[in-house]
Amino acid sequence: MEGGIRARMSYDKNVAADKVVQYKAFYHERLKPDLDCAIQEHRAIEEELGQYQELLKNLKRKLGAQEEVALISLGAEVFSHYTLTKPEEIFMYVGLGFYLQCSVTEGSKLAEDRVVILQRKKEKLDTQISDIRDNIDLVLKGIDELERTAFQQ
Repeated sequence: MEGGIRARMSYDKNVAADKVVQYKAFYHERLKPDLDCAIQEHRAIEEELGQYQELLKNLKRKLGAQEEVALISLGAEVFSHYTLTKPEEIFMYVGLGFYLQCSVTEGSKLAEDRVVILQRKKEKLDTQISDIRDNIDLVLKGIDELERTAFQQ
């Protein structure tokens, strides 16, 4: 009878050790890279969101402006000051190398829409990052529990 209990205990330790290896592999191969990727994407969205918020602030400032002084590139890292009278139309980058010529009011609306979209994406990523961190906590607790039970027997 005693031999059967010892055999079962060593089997349970082997199973627990195998599960620990599997959970650690899952953590390192799946959860950690997912978290790193989500955090990197979150940072990129925060940066883009900040740029659009800055653009929106500048466009609102331009709505009442009659004249604007700008620094323009002439090429080969040579810049010149330029005075723009009646800044009524602007060019906005819309993606994939395309620019849209629009009024300052239309540009403000586009920037506001983009800010809303980016804030939604950021909220989804916040939730995703939180879920991944919760899963990591769960896996690490499971690993600790398996190791504790395997070594107590």
